[in-house]
This record gives sequence, C-alpha cells and structure tokens, in this order.
Amino acid sequence: MAARVDATLRATRQSSSGVTSRKRVSCSGHANEDAGDVLDQFIAGLEMPKSRGAVKIGEESFDKMYEQAMGTPWVLRNPRPITGATQVREILELAA
Repeated sequence: MAARVDATLRATRQSSSGVTSRKRVSCSGHANEDAGDVLDQFIAGLEMPKSRGAVKIGEESFDKMYEQAMGTPWVLRNPRPITGATQVREILELAA
C-alpha cells in the first residue's frame, strides 16, 4: 500500500495597499513522486524564495546568522549534529 501525504497550508499575504489575500496550497496523493520535487512545488505555490540569493543575503551576514541559529533550540535538535560555525557556513553556502 502506497503512503499518502496530505498537507494543506493557507498562506496569508497583505499587499502594500492593505488588502489581505489567502492562497490555499495542497500536496496530496504524491506517492510515486520524489519528495524533493513535491516540496519544491509546494514552496513554489506559496511563492516563497528558494535561495538566500533571492532574498539578497550575502556572506557578510553569515557570522550573525550563525550566532542567531546556535541560539535556537532547532539547531541543537537537528538529526545531524551541528556543532560549529563551519557546518552552518557550509549549509548557508549550499543555499546560494
């Protein structure tokens, strides 16, 4: 029996004119598709940036990002241990 993924997200956006719009994005029934491709389609449907270049974050921000990331509980709970700035830098470089 194939696994089925059901996820629905409502994204709320507010335009510069103050008008709020909602967009519904759904991912379901993708049992035979690559999870990375499904996630890429999902993020594209949200119209979210997919790289740090898309939001204009350069290497000059890496040190501050490292400090902030290490101060969150999420980095410490990562399935692959992240113990230092070098590992965070590698991840940020991959997100170019």
